Parts: sequence; C-alpha cells; structure tokens
Amino acid sequence: MDIRYHGLESITIKNKALEILVGVTFPLVENVNQRLLIAGPSCGETDFASIVEDKVLINGPGDYEVEGVDINGFVYGDKAIFYSLVIDGYKVGLLFEDGAIEEISDKVDNLDVLVLLNPLAGMEKELVSMVKKSGTNFLILVGKKEDYKEVVDAFDREDIEKSDKFSLKEGEEMVEGMEVVLLS
Repeated sequence: MDIRYHGLESITIKNKALEILVGVTFPLVENVNQRLLIAGPSCGETDFASIVEDKVLINGPGDYEVEGVDINGFVYGDKAIFYSLVIDGYKVGLLFEDGAIEEISDKVDNLDVLVLLNPLAGMEKELVSMVKKSGTNFLILVGKKEDYKEVVDAFDREDIEKSDKFSLKEGEEMVEGMEVVLLS
C-alpha cells in the first residue's frame, strides 16, 4: 500500500488492485484517474454519477466495500466524518475536520495508520488521547509542516521531515510505538 501526497488536504492510497483519491475537495472529476473517491464533509453534495459513471464516490456515513477494500464512515460532531478502511490487511483511519473527535474515539481502535487531512486546531489533546488509545502505529500529517506545529508539539516530534510518499508492504510488521510522517 502506498499513500501519496496529492495536494492540499488530499492523498491517494494505492494497492495492487485499486487507487483511491481521498480529499476534502476534488478537481473536475473528468480529470481524475482514480476509480474510488472518498470525500470529506466540505466537499458538499455532488452528483458524480451524472458526470462519470465508472467512478465510485463515498461522501457520507455507512458501510461500503469496493474491490476488496472495506470502508466504514462515521459522523462525529455536527457534520464531520471519520472513515476507517481495511486495505491490504491494514486498518487506515481518515480524519478530515475539527469536531468532537472524542465522540468517535470508541470507533477508532487498532489503527495501523491514521491520516490527518486537517491540522485539527485546538484538538491536539483529544487527538493525542485518541491516538494513544487506538494503538496507532503511523500518524500521517497531510500538508505544510507549519500548519501542524501544535500537533507536532503535542506528539513531541519536531524532527519529522516531509516526504511525498508513505509505503507499507503487504504483511509488513508494525513498528514498536508510533511514527509520525509528514506528506507534503
């Protein structure tokens, strides 16, 4: 599984069978090569099916399965959505927006990877608590390092370097503790 930076607040997740575009907002769908699109709550209501029939858009809570990838979406706070994916045997969480993340902490467990697509300003203590409780092995921050200063400070990881890609090989053993990665 590869997770790549795709632009501000967006990433792609790719395995052998599928490439997924995850983002708060999307470019014109006609220009998107990925078959599966997972949208954050800010994406708004969009009728993608009327534009491109071979794409699958997930834009809300529920349980989904697309080409062997299991996806669960949970609402927290007023309108925020947390997605949990199982891909290549790894459990990946996608956290888009500020909100009452303590409402989903019981749904976030045994995560191998947690991806933050937003710095979650003011939620750093809750985030640290949730990550520790969930047993997350890799915390992936998407965007500019300066936007994540408080998150980096909360996890005491000032030494992180930016990268454009994060990879886990199928069946790879997890590291002891937690590693923080910045995709930018």
